[in-house]
Amino acid sequence: MKKSLSSMLMLLIAMTAFLVSCKSTKDYVYLKDLAPGVYPKEPTRHTILQPGDRLSISVLNDKQELTTPFNSRTGYYVSPESGEISQASASGAEITQGYLISSEGYIEYPVLGKLQVSGLTLREVSDLIKAKIIQEGRLKNPSVTVEILNFKVFIIGQGNGTQSLSTRDGQLTLLQALARIDLSSSYRINNVKVIRELDGQRLVYEVDLQTKELYNSPAYYLQQNDMIYVEPRYRMRDEVNIALRYISVVTAVSSFATTMIYLFKK
Repeated sequence: MKKSLSSMLMLLIAMTAFLVSCKSTKDYVYLKDLAPGVYPKEPTRHTILQPGDRLSISVLNDKQELTTPFNSRTGYYVSPESGEISQASASGAEITQGYLISSEGYIEYPVLGKLQVSGLTLREVSDLIKAKIIQEGRLKNPSVTVEILNFKVFIIGQGNGTQSLSTRDGQLTLLQALARIDLSSSYRINNVKVIRELDGQRLVYEVDLQTKELYNSPAYYLQQNDMIYVEPRYRMRDEVNIALRYISVVTAVSSFATTMIYLFKK
């Protein structure tokens, strides 16, 4: 009888350890409440341009010679690790390039002069320039492409310190950004913070990557210069918490087994 009870005790302890380990594994699961099915998609939140953004603008038309005044800056863009935007000329010398949005919110564009673009999206800037070119009688049906050259977001607390990510079309989601880095199980995914500066305010969003509600967060579509903070799992603290959890469960099981042994002895 004693041998049987001892075996039962060992089995209960093993089962308890298994269940606790399963629970801790769930802490690393993304979107665990997202079941198969069709979900409504939130409208894409396009990047809103701000002072300090640098734009690439190109104008195309079937009569290419007529677009020359609007594409006076030749060469190709380069974006080194420093984040400074420059353009390599035919001679190989690098020159500062792109249309910088001033602190007042405008750019100086060839032929058209000052254009107020702060607060607009890339598409709206494209439409604005196209309309003004047509209004000036320069071209009948120009194609205008606008890209942002210095769109960057920063991820703090991952791997080797801060990491920056960039894109030219100004479209980057939180999941896309985190998918580009090595986000291992040593980081907490249920409390990712996104810090954003907007209209003179610093906004802080908390996002839980384990729930589908992240798609509804204002921070899901990132804006330029967003700071993403991924909190590391503190190994010592977590190990202590797990140890305490084991101790409490094992103590309860042991007390139950001891009571059972005592009753059987009687």
